[in-house]
Amino acid sequence: MKKYNLILYTVSGLTIITVLSVLLSNLFPDSIGNENFRTWGLGAVLAEIIGLFVLLTKNSIVSRHIDIYLAIPEEFQGMTTNIDWSYESCFIISKDFKHEVQLVKSEIGPGFKVYLNNELMSKIAGAELIEFQLKERNGREWKVSPFNLYDCTKSLEIVNLTKQELNYD
Repeated sequence: MKKYNLILYTVSGLTIITVLSVLLSNLFPDSIGNENFRTWGLGAVLAEIIGLFVLLTKNSIVSRHIDIYLAIPEEFQGMTTNIDWSYESCFIISKDFKHEVQLVKSEIGPGFKVYLNNELMSKIAGAELIEFQLKERNGREWKVSPFNLYDCTKSLEIVNLTKQELNYD
């Protein structure tokens, strides 16, 4: 996203500079620029404005991704730093597909974030409900019960273990 913003700000800045240059050359024809710049400068401004519009709308129309936040239940929040996911055993599942996912520790609270990119989004688009089956390297299993894709914050549930069995201190 930072790269996109850098390009956006650069193109916006160039457009503003070009607009001001063309405006000044047309307001003060004797002191600034030549006839070609005044004539073709308007075309350059128009091209930059169209390019800026395409840049702004392309990302909102073409790029579809969702970050799903998986919250740790309150009684297990102390263990988020100790969870080491076995990425080859972490899946997003619907009735039509099963796909590996990677979890990243969330920066907004105790939990994890799953990034669903364009490719995965196109596979999920037709699914009514999805769920997660997740496994740590130490064998603990977690799940997220079936939910609608656009319900982007879900709570993790531990599978077949009680709080006393968890040694996360």
